[in-house]
Amino acid sequence: MDKEYYTKRQSPVDEIVKRLIVGTTEKPEKFLFTGHRGSGKSTELNILSDEVKKYNKYFVVKFSVSETLSIYDITYIDLLLTIGSEIYKQAFKNDIKISKELCKDLSEWMIKRTKIEITEENVSAGLEAGLNYLLGKLGTKMRVEATTREEIRKELKPRLGDLVEKINTMIYSIEDNSKLMESDKKIIVIIDDLDKLDLKRAEELFYESSNSLTLPNCSIIYTIPLSIVHSNEYTQIKQNFTDAFILPNIRVWKSNGEKDEEERKTLTTILEKRMDLKLISNEAINIAIENSGGNLYHFVYMIRSACINAIMRNRNKIEIEDINSTINNMRNDFDRILRKEHYLILDEIHRTKVAVDGKILLELFHNLSVLEYLNAKRWCDVHPLIVPLLKERMEKQKNSKDTAR
Repeated sequence: MDKEYYTKRQSPVDEIVKRLIVGTTEKPEKFLFTGHRGSGKSTELNILSDEVKKYNKYFVVKFSVSETLSIYDITYIDLLLTIGSEIYKQAFKNDIKISKELCKDLSEWMIKRTKIEITEENVSAGLEAGLNYLLGKLGTKMRVEATTREEIRKELKPRLGDLVEKINTMIYSIEDNSKLMESDKKIIVIIDDLDKLDLKRAEELFYESSNSLTLPNCSIIYTIPLSIVHSNEYTQIKQNFTDAFILPNIRVWKSNGEKDEEERKTLTTILEKRMDLKLISNEAINIAIENSGGNLYHFVYMIRSACINAIMRNRNKIEIEDINSTINNMRNDFDRILRKEHYLILDEIHRTKVAVDGKILLELFHNLSVLEYLNAKRWCDVHPLIVPLLKERMEKQKNSKDTAR
């Protein structure tokens, strides 16, 4: 990643790196990594990957499920297959070879179980290249062909033990390669974008199949939706993993209602690294900061959209009006998805700064209506874009009750 644009912020990355490097156990680490959508997790995982590489202790395999699988249809079988495939492809790319016998065994097993063939041309390129081609073709089919996904799942589900055995045998073989052996490197897999799964799919994957996800004998970092952390099943899910880490939103306000000037400076610095601040008024910056709630995606989107608004108005500088137009559009987006039962929960959270239990809360975390922050302890609040909608709704409800009397 381009570190020229990176701004240091409150993040668990340093702790994760220390845990990986110090290694308190001989067993591979299995970590969960979460945060709100748009909070900057991908950037932090890129930093984590770079930091881990510096210590020369891990062979890093990082991939995004958005690029390798269908984000709307993922099961533990798909994920395990992809973990194995990505490990091999990364090793092949770095000229780290496994034995010809194992390569032949893996190819034959994959062809038998997935019904994907290797052409004569691929065979003539060598066993290693042939397997690399096979895994690449498998990945493409798994991503775009629903029928193929179902057929492979049906074939491999009763053979989970065989699949894991093949993956682990390959892991041992790669780690035994002289290129990794000389520095005693172990494999670590970092999986991004699993937090983008819908809530139902995420619960199925991490609650019903978390045992299976920990079976590969290498360290793995899984991203998960923040809403899962607030579910009743989370305690059971976490028991299957070494630990879990949360990337907090950047605080715009403290829990007592005071402005968090230090954290606001972080957002200004992030903006300054991406544009000349002479092109936007200070008032517009402050409005964007306050209405973003510290969510990086929303903050950057506000500025980008306001820039387009300014151009459409033939301005050479972003002004308050340009930001407000974007804010109104984003607020309308929230207004379309929020229901009566949502507002009752939102009102309680806005008053108490505490997240209540229940399925509705999980929806509100998932659609970013509720944001979580950390001081000494965690606290929650309603997204600033929703506050005017909430006040309007509560006022109408109050007037309705007064009229009824």
